Amino acid sequence: MPAAVRPNPNTLHIWTVSGEEIVTSADFAGDVRSLKQQLHKRFNISRFRQRLVHKGRSLDDDSCARELPTDLQLVFLPYASVSEEQEEELILAASVGHVASVEEILMRPQDPNRRGVFRPMLGDPGNNTALGKASDRGHTEVVRILLEARADKDGHALGGGYQGPALVLAAARGHVEIVRLLLEAGASKEAIGYFYGSEVTPLLATIDGHEQIARPESAQGPREKNTEVARLLLEARADPNSHRPESVLCLGHDARPLVAACQGGHLKAVRLLLFGSVDDEKTPDRKITASADMHISPALVAAASNGHLEVARMLEETVPHSLPGYRHTMPKDTMRLHVLTPLLLASMWGHVGIAGLLLGARADADKICGPDDAKALSVAAGEGHEEIVRLLLEAGRHPTFTFDLCCKCSRSNQDA
Repeated sequence: MPAAVRPNPNTLHIWTVSGEEIVTSADFAGDVRSLKQQLHKRFNISRFRQRLVHKGRSLDDDSCARELPTDLQLVFLPYASVSEEQEEELILAASVGHVASVEEILMRPQDPNRRGVFRPMLGDPGNNTALGKASDRGHTEVVRILLEARADKDGHALGGGYQGPALVLAAARGHVEIVRLLLEAGASKEAIGYFYGSEVTPLLATIDGHEQIARPESAQGPREKNTEVARLLLEARADPNSHRPESVLCLGHDARPLVAACQGGHLKAVRLLLFGSVDDEKTPDRKITASADMHISPALVAAASNGHLEVARMLEETVPHSLPGYRHTMPKDTMRLHVLTPLLLASMWGHVGIAGLLLGARADADKICGPDDAKALSVAAGEGHEEIVRLLLEAGRHPTFTFDLCCKCSRSNQDA
């Protein structure tokens, strides 16, 4: 090794096997682990595969850089040949969040991307990775370490009835910091996972996700942390109009928004659809919107037949004595959906924050999602989510709809 000139006692001279010299400050490095992280940026090889050597002895990662010898040699190691049990050991340590064990295993050094072993007798398809399991379970520090070890950012994991890449699983469970780490690492924003046979992207997963990934009929919808995940995904340019095909999903109301709202007796939603406002002072002439006028007759039948007398009375007082809409189809008890979009799911769950984010990101509110011409407005009206109904109507009137306008609409609705 060439002799190093060291005018500054805190200057380190690091030599590669090929004879390249790296000069750095011991004060800036901190410890050997930090020094290796700096070298990772230069050589694109993780600290787990690096060894800093002096006189044949490998230096410990916790050693203080200021106490190191002047001249060091940098050696890059290949991944070690490991057994199936050792591969499983890393996946298990990652799945339970044991940071120290994960660090120790990676220092072998062990490839973080090896998948679990195929075990047909146990019904295990062997498609788990350490990163996928840690992301699914919410172990942020383990995810950070695995990404540092150059784990595949789209590594998969499986659970009871679901499987998918790390970002889909973290988004579904609302693990905000893990989603942030994966996006920063460049994980695919349109990756596909499968929940009980249905395809989901990360955005669809967070809107339709919940704490315990469960079957759709037992889901509880998105929580506030899912709003932050949706915001992160949309800021990273996830497609707000991504959608998944459904064989058939049926909701128990008509696909026409006014008729659906009347079937459920959702008075505020009906008023919004009729007049564009829930405040009588803002609509003194009580002029009916053109879209609502087309469906007055089936709406009146829907309200009366379901016993929603206050809604029926409002319709009778509003419409002309001779109803022009008798030629229109009478109410249907079922709306069929063949496509689920992020906006439709947010409308179904009544999540105002996510709906506003999607509309601000130019989600298509007019996307037809089934053979009955169902749209997001159909679902919001039928479920009685008047705040979502207001947002969708405002988005239709304002081509440059933004999330700021969404917030303004929300405040107006609260005042009303």
